Amino acid sequence: MALRPPENHPILISNTDEWREDSVPLNIHLYSYQKPVRDAVSNLYNLLYREVTIAEELKYDIPEDKFYVKNLPRTKGRQKNTNQILNMIVINCYHRYLTSNGHGSIGVSFDNNKYTKKSRYNAIGVTRTTLHEVYNALCDSGFIYSRKATPGSTDNISSRFSATEELIDFLQSYDINPDMIEEYNEKEVIEITEKIIDDRGIERKIYHEYDDTDLTHAMRAEINRYKNHLKAQFIDCTTFNEFTKVDTYRVKRVFNKETDFSLGGRIYAGFWQNMGSEHRPNIVLNGQPTVELDYINCQLKILYALEGEFYQEDGYILDGYEDEIGRGILKKVLLIALNTQSKISAVAAFNTWMDENRQKQNEVYDYYVERNIRPGMLIDQFTDKHETLRNQFFTECGLRVMRIDSDICMSIINAFVEMDKPILTIHDSFVVTEQDEELLRDTMKSQFELHTEIEIDNVDALIKKEI
Repeated sequence: MALRPPENHPILISNTDEWREDSVPLNIHLYSYQKPVRDAVSNLYNLLYREVTIAEELKYDIPEDKFYVKNLPRTKGRQKNTNQILNMIVINCYHRYLTSNGHGSIGVSFDNNKYTKKSRYNAIGVTRTTLHEVYNALCDSGFIYSRKATPGSTDNISSRFSATEELIDFLQSYDINPDMIEEYNEKEVIEITEKIIDDRGIERKIYHEYDDTDLTHAMRAEINRYKNHLKAQFIDCTTFNEFTKVDTYRVKRVFNKETDFSLGGRIYAGFWQNMGSEHRPNIVLNGQPTVELDYINCQLKILYALEGEFYQEDGYILDGYEDEIGRGILKKVLLIALNTQSKISAVAAFNTWMDENRQKQNEVYDYYVERNIRPGMLIDQFTDKHETLRNQFFTECGLRVMRIDSDICMSIINAFVEMDKPILTIHDSFVVTEQDEELLRDTMKSQFELHTEIEIDNVDALIKKEI
């Protein structure tokens, strides 16, 4: 029977619903190779998998009613894999404890189809059976709290869990510190993913296998070189502390749908991408203050460059939509127009998006209602403004354009890595030290010209400095 966190436990400062909602997915590639962690996991493994008859010989003093005693797995291979999965779950618990100030939970799915076999996306070889077995052992021994998902939940996660004080005390007794949280060495950094709607009507992400080629080897080497570069930097933020060292280099490149790597390719996963933009001006690199430079209307400029033109206006301005919310709606209109097959499907996609805003009861939906926006008319206004791009709208070319902007991004990163200078990417914007601002501006200009074969005669129409 899984333990339930008491309402007055410090992990649950408000209520269990908040604890459940403040959740991140289980990361099956968080791990640690550090000796203190390996020693702790080894002893924890012995606590969970020893026979009752030798319980009194256990070195760590835990009351007998906390034991979850289970026979050892039969084979050496199963024992090793069970130990690895235990390492992974414990490190997830410790990481979540640190990055949520002890208040957040982890979501885990026990779907039969989620963990099938060892692969490039499941490097440890997590299976549903062993994951569930270790998870239950930790629950029943009092090392983790667990609660079932809310009935009717559509997030495809079956349970939430977090570390108990017993687990945190156990880890601290081994002098484990946040810098010991790592990634599993064989974790894949080049992914191909796709969002689909499953038989239950739930949107979920699937991973596509692919054959390695000279291209994938080269891309993997680029990302691993960037990861090693980030590991060597001291990256901090004075107003945001929900990250550890591993989150400063936990990056990957994600492509979409097609196994020819022609779609997408953006870099994801650094903590600076997942925090609020208001914190980014407070990022510190190697003790130095930073600046952020951003491509202006990046995808629009790429589209115009494909037509042989350097577009210099503000592409997200229409009469009546000059404010921040209006511009955000027009940015969404562009994405929809680039990723649908027809105006009819674009209107349907816009309505779906707006319904999501309605459910969230946010200001975007209020804006939409107050102005009585007609999606079809708005899409016509936007596409009329960009008549030059008429042949590119409603062709599902958005992810191909994204591949171009991701290549530009990767080339800028490579240039800074080559010069041994720190750089962080937020897709089409970049954070560097203040002293490297002009170097970044020049590199962004030259790489945009190289990848689009367009000459930039007004850099201020291409790049802006975020304030």
